[in-house]
Amino acid sequence: MDNNYRALINRESKKLPILLKSIVVGLLAGMIVAAYRFSLIKAESFSLQVSDFVSSHVAFLPIALLLLGAAGYVTGMLISKFR
Repeated sequence: MDNNYRALINRESKKLPILLKSIVVGLLAGMIVAAYRFSLIKAESFSLQVSDFVSSHVAFLPIALLLLGAAGYVTGMLISKFR
């Protein structure tokens, strides 16, 4: 039985393009996951800033509740539309 590494780096082998494609797919998937995690961190920071602002300016509480309700409604419509 031949070593798998030697089989992969063999120039006549058809497995080298598959190896390169899998590396590219892995790198792209990693970049997408990293971007998603970065956006979650930024969204958490933004939500904490909004929460601090609304808690210190109580007059904006009804507006914040209306915006949250509208966001929930739009999310519900999207879920029911694509179900």
